[in-house]
Amino acid sequence: MPSVNNTVALILAFIALCSAQRRDTCEANQQFRCDDGQCIQILGRCDLNAHEDCRDGSDETPQACSVPNTTLAVGQWLQAEIQYDTVFEELFIVLCSGETCDKLYVRGATADGAMWYQSWVKCNRANFRCTLVRSEAPPGWAPFSSGRIVFTVRRSPRNMTVWLRGHPEHKASVPVTRADAKQTFKIRPVIWPRDMPTTFSKLPPG
Repeated sequence: MPSVNNTVALILAFIALCSAQRRDTCEANQQFRCDDGQCIQILGRCDLNAHEDCRDGSDETPQACSVPNTTLAVGQWLQAEIQYDTVFEELFIVLCSGETCDKLYVRGATADGAMWYQSWVKCNRANFRCTLVRSEAPPGWAPFSSGRIVFTVRRSPRNMTVWLRGHPEHKASVPVTRADAKQTFKIRPVIWPRDMPTTFSKLPPG
């Protein structure tokens, strides 16, 4: 007859096995795996209201919501290079001061580099709950294809301006609603099943 200790050990092993199995059942590119193994829809990761969809809150932690970033001061130019995948769908190009952000919401571009974009200001730290100030949908635009995308970024006292490298004739801009000398710049995917490789390099003012 098995001892009480052996029975307890078997129960614990069974629980651990079930937990491990649950951690492997999240649907790739459609669900986010919480730290406790729970699966939630991918839109729940760092979502609209910074609402915790995971029971353990791990979908809204700084670790889950952090992306590569850099400082961007008035008068600075930089190059931002991303390794884009179509699973990300769209992009937020964001400039933040503390808990307040202004952003460009970018969905794609035309063959000659004119971007479909919206300019939003006074967003929350999750980059939502904003005010729309501009929208541009050039004829013939299409979603981005997977691969490398390079943006040129310029910060002026009143605006952040972005264009696809080699296409300065097609600029997208968003007003800067905070007058901080230096702000945090980042690019994040809207659909976020995995991290998006991103690198920044400073450019001389053009």
